[in-house]
Amino acid sequence: MPRLGLVTPDVLAIEGHRPDLLVLEYHVQQRPLSGLVEQVDWRMCGLVSRWIARGRITGELGEQVLIPPGRHLRCGQLLVQGMGSVPGPRQVRVPTSLDCNRATEQILATCQGLGARRLAMPLPGRAAGLISASVAAQLLSASVEGKDLEVVIIEENHLMQDVIDVI
Repeated sequence: MPRLGLVTPDVLAIEGHRPDLLVLEYHVQQRPLSGLVEQVDWRMCGLVSRWIARGRITGELGEQVLIPPGRHLRCGQLLVQGMGSVPGPRQVRVPTSLDCNRATEQILATCQGLGARRLAMPLPGRAAGLISASVAAQLLSASVEGKDLEVVIIEENHLMQDVIDVI
């Protein structure tokens, strides 16, 4: 039976849940880093930025990069989920709600493959505003049905009620 919870996008608050897997959402050319990705990068002494600069993390849709958190983060593993391009005047294609659903399924499959049971993740597509909080929460809720997982959803305070109404 899945257990769903909520936490703000704050590294200390997330670490309090001791996730086996912490998921970050990253988009192609997402510079400068912001939000949770920026916080995690700072805590890891710029490791995420260095991996981006070296091309180890590109943000391409469907890309997954597993980073050992070392002693910098209190979580089992760190997963950077590529979400493709962010909306803009030069973007031919941006992720859709279907892509966000596929990312959710991919994250859950990776979580299962790693044997992780406690997962902290943003709702895919939310960081760039590609999908509403309520629709993303519905997709996640349906995806975790029947799985033995504890999922802590990382969401901004002002949108938590939209997520609570769904879960």
